[in-house]
Amino acid sequence: MIIRAGCEKSAAYKSMLGQDSSDVEYLTDFSSKDKPWDSHRQLSERIADHYSQSPHEWQRKYAKRISECAPILEYGWVSDAETGEMQLRLYHAYLCRVRFCSCCQWRKSMKWKYRIYSVLPEIEKKYPGYRWVFLTLTVKDPSLKELKDCLGRMRAGWKNLQRYKDYPAVGAIRGLEITKDKDSNPHPHFHALLLVSPGYFSGKKYLNQKQWIALWRKALKIDYDPNVDVRSVKPKKGTEGENAAIRSAVAEALKYSVKSDELANDPDWLYQMTDILHGVRMVEVFGELRPFFRELEKEEDDLVHLEDDPEQSGNQGGEFFNWMTSKKRYGRKKKSIDAELAN
Repeated sequence: MIIRAGCEKSAAYKSMLGQDSSDVEYLTDFSSKDKPWDSHRQLSERIADHYSQSPHEWQRKYAKRISECAPILEYGWVSDAETGEMQLRLYHAYLCRVRFCSCCQWRKSMKWKYRIYSVLPEIEKKYPGYRWVFLTLTVKDPSLKELKDCLGRMRAGWKNLQRYKDYPAVGAIRGLEITKDKDSNPHPHFHALLLVSPGYFSGKKYLNQKQWIALWRKALKIDYDPNVDVRSVKPKKGTEGENAAIRSAVAEALKYSVKSDELANDPDWLYQMTDILHGVRMVEVFGELRPFFRELEKEEDDLVHLEDDPEQSGNQGGEFFNWMTSKKRYGRKKKSIDAELAN
């Protein structure tokens, strides 16, 4: 819900309060874009419950941390610089930062995306005319017992790949994703955004899909052809179309490392992923792109403020929404009209 400044704020509140006779108002009544908080907090509760029953003592400590994650979200009203509309912006939240907490995994993924979006103009300025290639690299699905060794071979293969003279990128952003196949075996794969020179698609360094398969096979030192998907990030006409194409590729490359619903639905999967991926970096930056992300590596712990937003300087907080376990939503006791008009 967006409320304009001044008297329009009061009118909107009167209308909303008159429509609902209950004594509770929800975060989503004020800000529909914050709806993911509800679904992720629900998943986090289930994951915390699984951790509390883990056969591994060191994992059971995560249950308490996740159960105490984001119990209260503090927002503040901020005026949009362009429209003058008053919108809620997150001001403060306690986040547990457990890797597979659904709330924290979601926020970390968004942090990376916003950071990439923010540095794209800098990258384009330093590398004018350069293009992006979206690359997906897979291997044969291992068993859970084989997964840890498989990931080690994949990381070694990536290092080999970058050393080959045929490797065309000056820099790359690589994310690791592990999903379940139809037989419930892990399906590990890399998603990577490669920055290539302006003449790549018409020059000698261009690699078609068959050549990428051969190169990845060589890098992995295996005796079969792995599945590889490679696509150019094709900008549509106009700046907005170009930005949309890159944003779509970034979103695909930096999806959640392991899907939260799969973790919530399968305790054994959760325990195994927690053990196997302990200490593993899920997103990494390589080559000439690394300098653009040094700041993110330093600020990665800040999962509240995801992007540089000058409007946040006017955010004074003061609007609190509690996690209501019985309702599975963030909300609060409804304020009286008189109290709202006084603010």
